[in-house]
Amino acid sequence: MKGDSIPGSDHVLRHVNARLIQGDEIDGSGFQLRKDETELSFNWMEYYRTLTAEEQIQSIRDTFPLNVKKKDKFVKLNVGHAKNHVSSEHPEQKTIDFVEDGCPKVPSHCLMRGEPDIDAMMGDLLAECILEKFPAIP
Repeated sequence: MKGDSIPGSDHVLRHVNARLIQGDEIDGSGFQLRKDETELSFNWMEYYRTLTAEEQIQSIRDTFPLNVKKKDKFVKLNVGHAKNHVSSEHPEQKTIDFVEDGCPKVPSHCLMRGEPDIDAMMGDLLAECILEKFPAIP
């Protein structure tokens, strides 16, 4: 249900623009607010629970609302690990949560909310949580 927290065992994907990728490395700038964002935008893989992981990623590609380029990536994070890592490693012990925010056109959309706010160090900590990278366009 929209606004509910996403379970810690689930996974989210974040779109990262190719200009923020150096070689195969993605730093914290890939987890900074875009000019039109007030909260970080992700897609919740397990929204598509009945599909395989590959099919979940393709469903997210198919409904992704932004224009993507061939060298862009989707990066995968585990929700629980990301929350724990930011809380334990940030000097201010900041907390984050991932909440459902889907709509008919982008049903898997979710937001990451940070308390008290999202800063550059949180982006760096999230980059340390990347499990896998996938091409935005296969």
